[in-house]
Amino acid sequence: NAPYGTKKPEQLFSLAESAIKPLIENFSAVVLACNTLTTNSLSLLQARFKKPFFGVRPNIGEVKGETLLLCTSATAAATKKLLGENKHVTVVAPEGWVTSLEKEPFPKNFSFFKKSLPEKNFDRVFAGCTHFIFLSEFLKNFYYPAKIFDGIDPLIAELSLFLQKTVGQPTTESPALQITAKNFLGNDKSRNFLTFSNLEGIKSHKCSKIFKKYF
Repeated sequence: NAPYGTKKPEQLFSLAESAIKPLIENFSAVVLACNTLTTNSLSLLQARFKKPFFGVRPNIGEVKGETLLLCTSATAAATKKLLGENKHVTVVAPEGWVTSLEKEPFPKNFSFFKKSLPEKNFDRVFAGCTHFIFLSEFLKNFYYPAKIFDGIDPLIAELSLFLQKTVGQPTTESPALQITAKNFLGNDKSRNFLTFSNLEGIKSHKCSKIFKKYF
């Protein structure tokens, strides 16, 4: 069903509901690893299934200074409704980025991506799509010295707190996980470990088995 970024809010909710419904009874919470789904459907899905939902989204409202949000068109539409008129926030939905990164997650040539970027000085740049995380280093260099955010750290904080409350303290006895460029958080070892070291101590949870299969 990808890409999600061009779909209407009702389509996004329907797709997410259909995917979650057959599995929801086996899990105590759901993580929407997609900015578009989080922005458009998280609250609706939480109301529908009566379970905790966590998602990835940039905290645009909490920042100061000139800010650039790079996201899908669906996220852009929802974000503009929330922000209203804010002259310090520039929202850009780059056409074709998701499709390009689906084909080549780690591009070596960035000329295609540069075409969509405004040539302006920003204090903060938000990679408001999980696909765009793979462009973090490129964005960091392109907009230096702007700070780059992707919404993962707030998700880690929320999820870690939830896991501690529901299944106990995360283990620190396991060795650091082997991180490769194929992992969805890229080569950020500290954030991968913070997120997934929890799962090493949760042998009975299906998410642990899934994690070990793919990582």
